Amino acid sequence: MSVKTLTATEARTKFLNLIKASDQSLDRFVITVQGVPKAVLLSYEDFMELEEELEILAQNPNFFEDRKRAHQEYKKGETVILEELSKEFT
Repeated sequence: MSVKTLTATEARTKFLNLIKASDQSLDRFVITVQGVPKAVLLSYEDFMELEEELEILAQNPNFFEDRKRAHQEYKKGETVILEELSKEFT
């Protein structure tokens, strides 16, 4: 999988090939207009996976806050070994 950038004109002339490439090799294409990114072409499979991830994130609005706090705790050494935690709940 790779991300490639091309102009809208290039995308127009290679459209069917880009669809095949996104489907077969999971390549993603950033399409620009006058050098500014305006659209992305990706496989339907990639799109559905992103939709699923967004749905999961929407169910936990504090996800990014929680992740940041967990990372800070990890950096401080405030961790628990899974086996020790399991003993507390069994």
